[in-house]
Amino acid sequence: MPRYHYRAVNGQGQIVCGLLAAESLAQLDRTLTGTGLELIAWRVPVHWRLPALQGRVNDRELISFCHHLEVMEDAGVPVLQSLEQARDHAGSKALRDALTEICRDVGEGAPLSQAFARQKRHMPRAFAAMLGAAEKSGNMAQAFHDMHAHARWAATLRARTQRALRYPAFLLLLAAGVITFMMATVVPQVMNFVADSGGGLPWHARALLAVAGAVASYWWLMAGTAIAAAIAVKALHAAGGRMALLLDRALLALPGLGRLLRKFQMAGFARHFAVLQGSGINTMQALQDAAGLVGNSALAQDCTAAVTKILRGMPMTDAFAAGGLYNSTALQIIRTGEQSGKQAHCWQHIASLYEQEAQDATERFVGMLEPALTLLIGLIMAWLVLSVLGPVYASLNNLGI
Repeated sequence: MPRYHYRAVNGQGQIVCGLLAAESLAQLDRTLTGTGLELIAWRVPVHWRLPALQGRVNDRELISFCHHLEVMEDAGVPVLQSLEQARDHAGSKALRDALTEICRDVGEGAPLSQAFARQKRHMPRAFAAMLGAAEKSGNMAQAFHDMHAHARWAATLRARTQRALRYPAFLLLLAAGVITFMMATVVPQVMNFVADSGGGLPWHARALLAVAGAVASYWWLMAGTAIAAAIAVKALHAAGGRMALLLDRALLALPGLGRLLRKFQMAGFARHFAVLQGSGINTMQALQDAAGLVGNSALAQDCTAAVTKILRGMPMTDAFAAGGLYNSTALQIIRTGEQSGKQAHCWQHIASLYEQEAQDATERFVGMLEPALTLLIGLIMAWLVLSVLGPVYASLNNLGI
């Protein structure tokens, strides 16, 4: 279905621009009219866009949007009207386009959960599950409250992780830039000077010169190969299937990083299950939905296997213990929840426990990464200095300087 760039005016006379999928211009006009907009201009349909160049809804916008829905629901404003207001005042094109399509789907009679599920790029998958539970229970206010809480939790977790990794990433990029510059420009010139002055080169200097020559001649090939490999891995992962499962298994097997990722993913499973179960969904359905929200396909498969065992009558504690998904402390909390019947409350504790453990693991990982990077950079710089300055001094001595 083609996507049109449109320019429209709402009931308050404000100009609204965005991107909307429609079969034809007539359908575009009908869709916008049905959502309270009057089409005034449009551009040629966009048949293809590179996904990496498309904008995303950032955390601040998502939190603000969820808070808007929560407040409007408390005030008794109809959901479609709340969505239209949020669309008209959206700060980014990505959010405005997503809300335009959501308003269209809801206006055509689609359930709110289904409309959100279609916006996988811009809306967390958990939103559709929460809204689906609210549509069954009739408690839409609780769903909007849970969506707001989920958006804030995800933003806080992401911000903490990014803050912890920011300095090591900066250090690595800076070192890579400096070393690449020296390899491509400084080292060949110095080595040529040494060779012209008749000085011999030790083995470590010859090795450095070979590496520098390769970087200077084939840097474009190296960069292109790295970019192509990253794109290929991402495309294979996005395609799903067995390849995505193998990639996720390999990611979990990485030393340090795999354990950290497992902590984050299982914390998310626990929080999703607690929210869904607390929203009124029965335990089995909440477990299935939470397993479907796990981002790592390998862990999602393991969680689904545990849920299948529970459906067949195995106690919840034994099912998760058999899969090795939670540690002994978490399993004890799960057992307490089974015995007391307060599963949502206990799983919230598990989520908090694993989030704290994940945060502590992140700090330990970064703490080990920084000295390791410093040592690696120091060794490379020592190689550069030894291989460059040593022959230069020898050449100067031979010249009697």
